[in-house]
Amino acid sequence: MSTDANDSDPSTDTIKEKRKTVLDEVEELRQDVKKETGSELAYIKTNINLAKDELLNDGEYNYCVRLALIQLNRAVVHEEGRVATLKRIEDFRDKLAEKAALPPRDQVTR
Repeated sequence: MSTDANDSDPSTDTIKEKRKTVLDEVEELRQDVKKETGSELAYIKTNINLAKDELLNDGEYNYCVRLALIQLNRAVVHEEGRVATLKRIEDFRDKLAEKAALPPRDQVTR
């Protein structure tokens, strides 16, 4: 005898639709980050799915969405840091090669 009156409430339907739209955008962002970083980011997908299950639970929904966004930010920052480190290493190698009078890297064959 436990029928959920909220399921037929038009205002509840509006909230659900708005929150689903937000989750679709978070998923799109996750796909973009996945393409850019090459990381699977399954743990972020888990948070998106949890939020989908909790559309009407404000606290749980907000927690899952915020956590997913924080994790996406960390994935991007981590990748940017990794790329920046690799760039510094390449620049350092080039400087050492120049000091050693070696040809530029693009002219070296292995």
